[in-house]
Amino acid sequence: MKKKKIVERTENRPLLIIKMAAGSALSWEIAKLAGSHHPYLAPLSVILGLQSTVDQTVRLSVNRFIGTIIGILVTVPIASHVSINGWILGLLILCGAFIALWLNVNRLVLHQIALTILFVFVFEQKTKHYAFDRMRDTLIGLGVAVLLHMLLFPPNFTKKAEQTLSEFSRLLSEGFINIAGRLESNAEKEEWKMEAEQKNLLQELHNAREMINKASQSLKLNPMASNSREKLSVCKERMKQLSNGYSIFIQITPLLRNWALSDKMTAAERTAWARQMNVLARFYHIDSITEAPEKEGGNDQFIIVPTPGELESGNYNSALYYILSMNT
Repeated sequence: MKKKKIVERTENRPLLIIKMAAGSALSWEIAKLAGSHHPYLAPLSVILGLQSTVDQTVRLSVNRFIGTIIGILVTVPIASHVSINGWILGLLILCGAFIALWLNVNRLVLHQIALTILFVFVFEQKTKHYAFDRMRDTLIGLGVAVLLHMLLFPPNFTKKAEQTLSEFSRLLSEGFINIAGRLESNAEKEEWKMEAEQKNLLQELHNAREMINKASQSLKLNPMASNSREKLSVCKERMKQLSNGYSIFIQITPLLRNWALSDKMTAAERTAWARQMNVLARFYHIDSITEAPEKEGGNDQFIIVPTPGELESGNYNSALYYILSMNT
């Protein structure tokens, strides 16, 4: 449910409503000027065709038009020669659907074929203009929908991707700080329960990845997105870094927990690994997505704990050191 709400918040609903209303009015008038006897078919295509991104709108429009053409070609030669009944309708839909399967089209085309066959079959006998009007007006409506989406504030989710990535960065940083606090305070077993914290962090990781993918889709066929493409490229690099940080967090947490709750972790080791966690927290906290994070003391000092041979508890320390070295 949370994932769905985040996706919904990315939609600019007032702008979508404005585009839907403007596109419906414009396509109706264009269809009338083109001689349509059924101008309502054009705004119908606008309403159904507008999607959350330009790329999705174009792909849906192409599929709708392909389905419309196939449905008309299947129905028109037969509609005027048979009576209107459910058996003939079912047979026509069956034929149209199997043609679509033979052409290896997707489900959207299948649904559009069935709808076109239904309406052409019913209305073509009442008015000889319906099939041609449906084909032309569908094209008009879909064209208006695509052009409006491309030219009138085209959807761009890059800023949302940056915000979601920053939130994930903040939570990841807090996770490392919390581990440091547990080490410094010599926390009891109950205080090391982190299931809810890890679940929340995983959810934010999925949200960040989803928003970056959605932002990538929104920039396709977007003529006004040159700056956003550069920002999104930076976001993708930051996502790789934060994913590595999440991998460190998930792998290192149970080891530090088990070590801290055993009798083998010395005070010096607690201090050393608490400091290391704070370094990781600062590194993975990104205030600005466009600014590269800096490692404390430079890249060669990112891993600040002593090497495994310098500490007493070799097994735990070696495993933790290995995780850090493999992910940084």
